[in-house]
Amino acid sequence: MYRANAAAFHESLHGVSDVTTGIAQDHADAPIAQTETIGHYLVLAAGLDDVTPTDFTNAIENGTDPSPASIAETRQLLLDKKVGVLLYNPQTEDKVSREMRSAAESSGIPVVEVFETLPEGLDYIQWQTRTAESLATGLDSAS
Repeated sequence: MYRANAAAFHESLHGVSDVTTGIAQDHADAPIAQTETIGHYLVLAAGLDDVTPTDFTNAIENGTDPSPASIAETRQLLLDKKVGVLLYNPQTEDKVSREMRSAAESSGIPVVEVFETLPEGLDYIQWQTRTAESLATGLDSAS
């Protein structure tokens, strides 16, 4: 039973990887930004280029305030439309991340919400598939 369940789970993961493979084919090396590195593995699997300043994402990851320079640099990426989407974690929302979301939205850049915990009513595969599909949709609309 365990092996059958593991095999079924492994097979269901192909749905997620099919979406990320499609993103990589359609949007190879497309620049994106993140309010934090929550989507790191998704970005890697999809072959995207995270151009968010490292100082910005490191500060957010460490629970500290990003420097004014990294905030300005990240905001400018969004205002200048230098990225296709903004990956955004609404579960760790703060003043700075809301400001980045606002800059993206005002520039017409799609905001893709990426959650760090399993949303209620979804299983793991549904969660990951929907996140990857949202990223694909955002990038498609930005093209």
